[in-house]
Amino acid sequence: MTRNMAAFTVAAILALPVGLFAEETRCTGTLTGSHDNVVVPQGATCDLRDARLNGSVYVQRSGGLTISGRTFINGNVQSEDGGAYVRIVGPSVTVGGNVQIKYNYQASAIQRGTTIHGSFQYVENSGHLFANGAFIGSDFQLFKNTGGASITSNTIRQNMQCKENTPAPAGGGNRAGNKEDQCSGL
Repeated sequence: MTRNMAAFTVAAILALPVGLFAEETRCTGTLTGSHDNVVVPQGATCDLRDARLNGSVYVQRSGGLTISGRTFINGNVQSEDGGAYVRIVGPSVTVGGNVQIKYNYQASAIQRGTTIHGSFQYVENSGHLFANGAFIGSDFQLFKNTGGASITSNTIRQNMQCKENTPAPAGGGNRAGNKEDQCSGL
């Protein structure tokens, strides 16, 4: 009976999702090297440089995040609770999942050398967005922002959607599967 119980326990542990045991690293300065999930605490700033993440990055209220160098993030980048900014500046940054920026109040950026395999969402921000020369593997969505946006020379594999932004985004030279609303001329 004891041998069966041990085998059952090992089997149960092996069946659990891998992310359940992922480490969480708090970033309050410059962070390099390998990590699982990274959290930028409330009011802190993080420079994620030449790093490799197996998980995601979460920016808390009033936090700021810069991703630079040769950085690979297997998961998502999320700043959805009133973060200050997210700046992905390269020269070689890859995000395996989505980038979601919501309620940020300072300028954010995605620059040449950035590859986002999922979607990019910039929603209800008062900070300006600079998007120049990035590759987006799915949709690019810019909704209800008030800080303005400069969107130039990006490659968007699926839809480029811009709605209810004041002022309307500016730019050009973008390639997308489909351009809608305020993005139609970009």
